[in-house]
Amino acid sequence: MTDDLLQQARAHHAAGELSVAESLYRSILATAPDHAEANLGLGEIGLASGQPAQAVGYLQKALNAAPENPQRWLALARALTLAGYPDDAGTVLDEGRKAGVLQDARADQPLPRSAREALDKALKDHARGRTARALKEAERVVGQFPDNGEARKRAGGMQLAAGQFGQALEHLRHAARLLPDDTEVLSNLGGALQKLGYLTQARGCLERAIELDERNAAAHSNLAALLNRLDEHEAARHHAERSLELKPDSPQSLVNLGNALKALSQREKARKCFEKALALDPKSVPALTNLGTLAKEDGDPTEATRWYEQALDLQPSHAETLHNLGTIYKDLGQPNSARQYYERAWAAAPQRLEHAEALTEFKTFTDPEDPLLASLATALQSGRLSRGEKVFAGFGLGKALLDLGRYDDAFACYEMGNKAAYTQPDQSGRYLSGLLHTYRSVCDKDFFRRTEGYGLRETNDIFLLGMSRSGKSLVEGLIACHPGTQPLGEDGAFVDFVKERLRGLEGQIIQTYLKDLDIEHSREDALAWLNQRQGEYRYRTWTLPGNLFYLALLALWLPRTPVVFCRRDLMDLALSCYFKRYAKGHEYTYDLEALGRQIRIYDEFIKLWLEVLPNPMLEVRYEDLVREPEATARRIYDFLGLDFQPGHLAALDQNRELVEHLGPANSLEAPAPLRADFIGFSKPFHDKLEPMMRAYRELEIG
Repeated sequence: MTDDLLQQARAHHAAGELSVAESLYRSILATAPDHAEANLGLGEIGLASGQPAQAVGYLQKALNAAPENPQRWLALARALTLAGYPDDAGTVLDEGRKAGVLQDARADQPLPRSAREALDKALKDHARGRTARALKEAERVVGQFPDNGEARKRAGGMQLAAGQFGQALEHLRHAARLLPDDTEVLSNLGGALQKLGYLTQARGCLERAIELDERNAAAHSNLAALLNRLDEHEAARHHAERSLELKPDSPQSLVNLGNALKALSQREKARKCFEKALALDPKSVPALTNLGTLAKEDGDPTEATRWYEQALDLQPSHAETLHNLGTIYKDLGQPNSARQYYERAWAAAPQRLEHAEALTEFKTFTDPEDPLLASLATALQSGRLSRGEKVFAGFGLGKALLDLGRYDDAFACYEMGNKAAYTQPDQSGRYLSGLLHTYRSVCDKDFFRRTEGYGLRETNDIFLLGMSRSGKSLVEGLIACHPGTQPLGEDGAFVDFVKERLRGLEGQIIQTYLKDLDIEHSREDALAWLNQRQGEYRYRTWTLPGNLFYLALLALWLPRTPVVFCRRDLMDLALSCYFKRYAKGHEYTYDLEALGRQIRIYDEFIKLWLEVLPNPMLEVRYEDLVREPEATARRIYDFLGLDFQPGHLAALDQNRELVEHLGPANSLEAPAPLRADFIGFSKPFHDKLEPMMRAYRELEIG
């Protein structure tokens, strides 16, 4: 019966009816798991279907059954390469040669005139945009002459340009063995390795190419892109500029230079690079994507989305653009759309760990063999990760292991991610301690009695303040259920306004402003603030943690503005911060001692403001909010003078399905149900938080 099934499977396989063939092969394996031909058939189907990772196991069994067959060795090596494991593929080929089954590659295999003409035609088709035809012809030539370096080089170069990085890597690695000093091969190989995440190997190839030919513009450009990924932005700038000296009108080199300049805080110069790249090549997806990112960072999600969608019109599977759109929709409070874009990004580039890490926020891990978890674990075990990749792997894998209840392993992963993210000691604590000392010396109760009558009585602001992860977003989401309220989240407008008002002062700036301010200027400043962002909303809420440090000025300008302080259990708060990867800022969260000092400073500021400020103030504990949501909500609404309706809590249920998958360090920028199950989640980790507790207790406040 097995022979009959095998004949049927082969017939359907040969006819291209892969789903039928797959079903028949699986039927054979159900009774004979090690059947060589059935495993081989499933491996070949996996390769043909673009699922090389699934093909590897089947092809390994097929090889074990017939190690004398060279095609079995080559098929397994091909699957490993396409699955993103070129080192393992090289090991398989080396073992095949040692076994005497595979021959060493030869660089002298002749390429007849007809084959050279076919390659030339393929290159012309590729230049004219006939990509599919060009790649098919190049593959045909390589199939006939697998040990010709020129054929491999051309096929690999075209596949690299077409975004088929796994296939490109297979050809270019072979070409590099045949043509070890060919700088074009080395440059393209470095580019393919970089795209697949093999940064150390890529760097070696590109530096070797430049050593052989310092005027290789493509190698300089590729190395600039790689160095940007490694956060070596000055070096990236140097190589991008050198590439442009050699080839002034290279759109990709302009993009690489723009990325380096943006990272070096030269945003306008970066923007000009991206705009020039787009003028040279209106179809430059990297230029469009980077212009979108600049718009996103400028706080214009509509403009950013426009740029990103133009990029996706040209290249629907461009992973970086898909990821960026996911982040925009997440920030806009549209988590379902965010998840869909992150899923597409991971499918397009599974080797890029930032896509996998982003997806971990949207699922609860229950299966230790989950493909997402496996991809993160495999990357971590490879030992080839850059610092940035260790951050993504550590936080993503930490969340997955936390879901599975593997607490020690989860903490170890988070610790690795935090150490990789903590590139320089946080210096904010010293500044904030000094600022607190200044306020204590000036802003006592007598000071605010003397300044009674300063500022304006009207207000449309509500300030929600406390540490990150203290529950501010939950309170804001609850207040946002009331019509006429605009949630502005962690918008930095108030801090920017304060800095603008203090500009030009000398010495101890805050102290000078507080002592010199008179009633007239306090009202001028208050009116200037109120006139910012006027709109149809009755109230607007602000949650930026840094607003806490300028409440004395708010009290002088708008003493009737309500302030809600959000508090949380110290251990839960600290661990929630430590387990969260912040997109920017919050560097103190990456080190437990710095985190402990920061929480203590926040607590001291809140204590001071509660003692001296004239504003209406309310303390809300995270634990009360999630355990008794209606009672706490009524208390908040009564404090603000708003009419509470039970339906306000019901409005929070719209994202219940996604919230169920969030970890204790994650949150949605959208109305969300209140969960009490994170209370006390830090208990299994109390011993590991001792450095935080010690720093919290021992901080000397002047």
